[in-house]
Amino acid sequence: NADEDEKADFYLYKGYALIGNGENVPAADLMAASEAMQKAKELGHAEAQQGATAVSNALVNAAIADQNAQKYAQAAEKLNSAYRMNTRDTLYLYYAASNAVNAQDYDTALKFYEELQDLGFTGEEVIFTAVNKETGEE
Repeated sequence: NADEDEKADFYLYKGYALIGNGENVPAADLMAASEAMQKAKELGHAEAQQGATAVSNALVNAAIADQNAQKYAQAAEKLNSAYRMNTRDTLYLYYAASNAVNAQDYDTALKFYEELQDLGFTGEEVIFTAVNKETGEE
């Protein structure tokens, strides 16, 4: 029976509570935090984007740990969730697809690669470098 603002607050704080300090967070809590932050964003909470970034960072860090432990399926799931939180970060979807291949989950990998293709993903990037005019140092 709560109003929209109270519901948004609830989901935001639920997301923060689930990730804690972001270290050693169980996968289920990371996924639940992701869903909670998405709900807070849908309800228009002003801090939801900042919370979503915190959850996304925790997901990516956990995915890296999973990848290093050769838990590729879990890494793919976490990277896919991080991508769904911010669909501009297409590299997360690319890495999710790569981890799905390593997990030999070719159907999931194909689905991710096809989505990337539909998005026009090429893997190209622009790198900017600053050079000190006086010293020539990058």
